[in-house]
Amino acid sequence: MKSYSPIILLLLLAGCATQPHAERVVSEVPSRKIPPRELATIRTAEVVKAYPVGRYTDPNFPDVMHERHTVYRRERASNWNFQPSPPYALPLGPMVANSLTASTDFRKSLSEQADAQGKADAEMLREQNTELTDKIQSLQGIDAEAAKLRSEIESLKQQLRDQDERPAPSAPEPAAELDDFPLSDAPNVWPRRQSLQSS
Repeated sequence: MKSYSPIILLLLLAGCATQPHAERVVSEVPSRKIPPRELATIRTAEVVKAYPVGRYTDPNFPDVMHERHTVYRRERASNWNFQPSPPYALPLGPMVANSLTASTDFRKSLSEQADAQGKADAEMLREQNTELTDKIQSLQGIDAEAAKLRSEIESLKQQLRDQDERPAPSAPEPAAELDDFPLSDAPNVWPRRQSLQSS
């Protein structure tokens, strides 16, 4: 029996030998779950805050009191992340191109826009400055005219005061009225007038 034991042992070992496994091919499927570390580059995370609330009476139902608990509130919802991603290689057949080749052009156009906006703002400020200086000069002219009118008014007031301070001239004696003269002393003018009118 001893001579058979190594043979049996060899047969058992030969039967337990592993067969070579077929290599698994992993293929990309159209939809896949994005890993959490890559998710931040695509969508911003929502912000949720917890607020501890003490006892309070329900405003809609005054007979109901709520016990102390925590209220969770979504402060900001998640949204798409529009920040540019780092450049990556784009396979274009036999060539490979950078994904952000136009970024310098984009930066140039942004700087050109900023320069144009700055020039437009400077021109607008210049126009406003000229308008303001014109208004200030017109107001200064009005102020000078007002000062001139004030001085004229003061001189006229002074003339009125001087006239009020002068002694009033003595009134001439009233002329004698016609009734005081006797008719006999009056010249005989009436007949002469009639003679002149008749001729």
